Amino acid sequence: MNGEARNNMTHSLMVYKTNNLTSSRAPGKESGKGEAILKIGDCLTTRQARKDVILLFCLSLLALFFTSCSTNPEPLVYGTDICHFCKMTMMDNKFGAELVTKKGKVYKFDDMNCFLNFYNSGYENVEDFHHKLVIDYANPGKLIDASNGFYLTSAAIRSPMNGQVAAFETKASMDTFKKEWKAIYLGWGEVTTQYK
Repeated sequence: MNGEARNNMTHSLMVYKTNNLTSSRAPGKESGKGEAILKIGDCLTTRQARKDVILLFCLSLLALFFTSCSTNPEPLVYGTDICHFCKMTMMDNKFGAELVTKKGKVYKFDDMNCFLNFYNSGYENVEDFHHKLVIDYANPGKLIDASNGFYLTSAAIRSPMNGQVAAFETKASMDTFKKEWKAIYLGWGEVTTQYK
């Protein structure tokens, strides 16, 4: 719509509004053009407000879609989170694990026993896991990449579901506990096959 046509339309609306406002008032009371212009302005503002609300709603839905599809790991909340496998409340922050799928589904576990039994169960395809994380025993509550971890197994390891496996981020921290527990070192491949 060009500028002249827009001006003509605005003028027609003002005349129509002015006539309607004048005819609806009690005799002797006149309505001014300022009131008619105000009414048109209110109408345009309302349309813009509707557009703004619709735009805000669409942006909110888009944000919700992207956050719900996030593949970021979540921290384990001890005393609150429930192990997906055994359904026990997670209590010991030296143990725990998490799997996050490529679609953003998060599974939390209180013990390597639960973690690896679920991991090997076929419930989710192993290739669909975006993150495989375990708690570093030497740094309670800290999630580390499971496939790069160092593992010890020993009857001296008192884990929540008797998995008897502890994970470590570094070989140096693992070596400290290896002597104390008279433990056996396992790599990621050995740990996963232990629970098959």
